[in-house]
Amino acid sequence: MPNTALHAGLKKVNQELKKWNKTRPISNLCEKEDELKAIQAQIQSMPMDSGLVDKELRLQEEVMKLSFQEKIQLQQRAKCTWLKDGDRCSNFFMLLSALGNPGILRPISCTPKKSLLRMTGPWLMKLSSSLCPCIIRWITYSLFRLLPANAQLRMKGIVG
Repeated sequence: MPNTALHAGLKKVNQELKKWNKTRPISNLCEKEDELKAIQAQIQSMPMDSGLVDKELRLQEEVMKLSFQEKIQLQQRAKCTWLKDGDRCSNFFMLLSALGNPGILRPISCTPKKSLLRMTGPWLMKLSSSLCPCIIRWITYSLFRLLPANAQLRMKGIVG
């Protein structure tokens, strides 16, 4: 029973979020800007009409409010995306802190060559699930380049 209640609640939230997504201040902002331009054109033809001037001031305030709301909404969406996806380096450093080995943050070229063979296998496999492929290729290439030539051939399977 609790799962059905949770599912129904999530469904309602999803529907409300879809509605919220569709009601964007951008469309309201465009409408208000068009209305403001029309009133400004009328004011140029009849400059002494105080009703039009008041309406123009009110519309200018609304346009400013809507543009501020649009800015806030775009910032919130960007933050939601960032929180959901993270940035490219956060997974790497979170994994390193989870491994509890701060020495691994040294430059790769300073790592002793004997420990490279031990480090490439399991360490890189743990990283592969959380890093983007381009960083994995860079790490692999950097580690591979530092190995002696016979170890490189052994890793490629050329020398037994």
